[in-house]
Amino acid sequence: MDTQVLDKPIIKNKSEVFYPTEEIKKMGETDFHYQQIELLFQMLRVFFASRQDVYFASDIMFYYEEGNAGKRFAPDLMICFGVKNEKRRSYKLWEEKVVPAVVIEVASNATWEKDVTTKRRLYEKLGVQEYYVIDPEYKYLPQPMLAYRLEFGELVRLSIQNDKIFSEALNLELVNTGEDFRLFDAEKDAFILTVNDISALQNEIERLKKLLNNE
Repeated sequence: MDTQVLDKPIIKNKSEVFYPTEEIKKMGETDFHYQQIELLFQMLRVFFASRQDVYFASDIMFYYEEGNAGKRFAPDLMICFGVKNEKRRSYKLWEEKVVPAVVIEVASNATWEKDVTTKRRLYEKLGVQEYYVIDPEYKYLPQPMLAYRLEFGELVRLSIQNDKIFSEALNLELVNTGEDFRLFDAEKDAFILTVNDISALQNEIERLKKLLNNE
């Protein structure tokens, strides 16, 4: 999600600074954008279900300079390791003391240029280890997916082969299936299921059990 980055704090006294938990003026997004974020978010919920030290969020207000409420962004998806997995209204870097290991932005008409310029430089400065920009509409980026990895303080663009890229931080592959972008577990040789996938499987199992019991 695109956010405005201001240079001046709202109030100079750090103890009095107001940190909004959402953008007052937010731009709308397409179904492609929302559904892709929701799909990846559900897969992360399933994959990290047993981990209490992994926090991931979508479109949360991330403040990175204490006392300056204008120094903020709201990534489409971010994954932080070593942070308690609990609900937050916003994420303040000086309190959490952990920079996201992975950030994923979904390109849109309003954001794609900033995704590959301003945001990339900011994430590089903060020390984000891996940065991905995906284009589910296949109309904004030079290719459907761009991948960057932090090397000696610089987010270096990686080569993408066969429409997939391995994330060292997540130990998963980010794959362009041709219909959407999904997370693939190479160790299990399977895509990560979504919450909806699991619910559908459970319903099908229950249906089959009832059929067997009626025979």
